[in-house]
Amino acid sequence: MVGSFPLPRVKEPVFNRRGNLPEEEKTVEKVLTSIDQIADRHQREVVIPDGYTVIGAGAFAGCDRLEIVVIPHTITKIEPWAFSGCSSLLYIVIPESVTEIGEGAFHGCKALVDVVISGSIDKIGRAVFRECTSLEMVSITDSPQQAG
Repeated sequence: MVGSFPLPRVKEPVFNRRGNLPEEEKTVEKVLTSIDQIADRHQREVVIPDGYTVIGAGAFAGCDRLEIVVIPHTITKIEPWAFSGCSSLLYIVIPESVTEIGEGAFHGCKALVDVVISGSIDKIGRAVFRECTSLEMVSITDSPQQAG
């Protein structure tokens, strides 16, 4: 079974112009669009649902059983160290919507064999694939404009 998780919703206070809560407390619902940390670090497969736009720094770091991640076309940024230490991750397809891959994003993914980067990446950080000892191929459809 493939693991997935819904977009969480949190209630935030609505402040007036002075930064104070109004006399009667009001809240609005806000949809979180960044994955900051996965709750179950022992999943083998994760499907990130549509709606998320950022995979946060270290969000999946150290998920050493994670083998497969499906990234939706709504993701635009993979922050630094997002998948570092995912030593069982086998392959990754980065959709064309992603414009930035942060430093060390896949550092230490020792089982990673194949990476496909679709579309045009504006920036690839340093050491993105450092210590990916099984890596055989990185396919990039367009060259990055700025590489670390």
